[in-house]
Amino acid sequence: MATTTTLFAKEDIKVRVNAYKEFEVGGKKTDFIHVFGYILEGRTAEQKAKLSKNVVEVLTAMFPAVKFIAMSVDEFALAGYCNRQ
Repeated sequence: MATTTTLFAKEDIKVRVNAYKEFEVGGKKTDFIHVFGYILEGRTAEQKAKLSKNVVEVLTAMFPAVKFIAMSVDEFALAGYCNRQ
């Protein structure tokens, strides 16, 4: 999904899935998908909007019965990031 935006190389995308035992959406216990995207600082507002729109569109096609699908994109600073590499 994120690779279709051409903002990221496939090898730079990491995915983690969390299922929630307790949740509520609009006052009801109903299925939902919310993607939290964390990307390195420096992308434009338009690029972040393109990322969330593309991901939500693909998930909507994959899960048509899920009425609540959303994505939020947050940036992180390179100065505070470190990985094993």
